[in-house]
Parts: sequence; C-alpha cells; structure tokens
Amino acid sequence: MTGKILYIFGDFNIDLLKFETSTFIQDFILSLQNCYLFPTIDKPTRVHNNSATLIDNIFINNPEYGLCSGNIVSDISDHYSQFCVTSLGKGYHKSFKKKVRICTKSAETRFIQELVNVNFGALFVESQNVDQIFSSLYRKINNIVNKVAPLKSLNNRNFKKVSKPWITQGIRESIRIKNSLFLTGNKKRYLYYRKKKFFYSNK
Repeated sequence: MTGKILYIFGDFNIDLLKFETSTFIQDFILSLQNCYLFPTIDKPTRVHNNSATLIDNIFINNPEYGLCSGNIVSDISDHYSQFCVTSLGKGYHKSFKKKVRICTKSAETRFIQELVNVNFGALFVESQNVDQIFSSLYRKINNIVNKVAPLKSLNNRNFKKVSKPWITQGIRESIRIKNSLFLTGNKKRYLYYRKKKFFYSNK
C-alpha cells in the first residue's frame, strides 16, 4: 500500500475513550499506527442516556495533508454519523459539475412531436447492419432529447432537490423542526413529534 491513500471506517465496537485503562484498546491503536493509520474522530459517537462511547471511527494514513473531521448529530440511529474531509495534496484542484435534465410537461410534448417526424423506415434502407441501425436510431433519439431537455448545471442545493423530488418543502420543514427538538434535549416533545405525521403546506 506504499504511496496509496487509505481510509478505513466503520463501527469497531472498541471504545477509544477507554484507551488509558484498557491494554486491549492500546494494542488496537498501536497495531493501526504500525500501518501509519490514525483515528480522525475523538468525540463520543454514541450517546445514550448516561453513557457515551467512541466506537465509530475513520482511520486514515495521510494526516499530513490536513483534515477536518467530526460527528454529525442526528436521530437517524443511536450512533452519530462521522465525516472526514481531507486535502489531496498541493496543486490538486478539480471541480465536478453536476448536470441533470429538467423533464417538464412541455419538454415531454415536444419530444413526442419531434419523435413523430423521424423517418424510422429510412434507417433500414440506409443499412442492413443491426449495429449500424441501432447506432443511427440512438443518435437520432439522443439528439432529440438534448434538444428538448438539455443538460443543465446545478449547484449542490438545487441538485438535491431535483434528485429527490418526493421530499417536498413541507417535509423539509418537518425534518428541520424534528431535528431542532432532538438537539434541544426535550425528549418527551421530540418523541411526540416524531410519532406524529406533520405535513405542512408547500405554499
């Protein structure tokens, strides 16, 4: 693994908060450090009533590049989620643009109109080769799709909205309120709200 960037993450069921009192945990950490692997999470990852343990972690072998890591407090499970953001080194800059097709009703209507005007019979006259016929058919349909519903670049926020259309504004508002109750520690009100199905108007 020389020269390779390595990430190991998961629920190890080994509470690193007990490092100073457990020889087993010390051996676990030392064995990882022998492979130049270091933990990036140093805060409890599971907090339940009066207990707090650090059993979920992300181990990496490139801490020299600098990193930002921590826990994401949520009620998805009784374990918090972890994240680790690292730099890939000096001079590495690459941006990824997310593109999607916005398929509206008008685009669907235009697609059907364009499709009706295609002379599919001519494809079989031009060639008898199945592969060539399919390639011609694919190009024609793809050109129509690009014409009526071209790919558009979206930022992360809008991309999430488009990729998950079932999550309405009302549902987002419900999630926000439920999460805020979870963070306040008002367990009774939070559990009551979580059991209820609140849906707000999208207006």
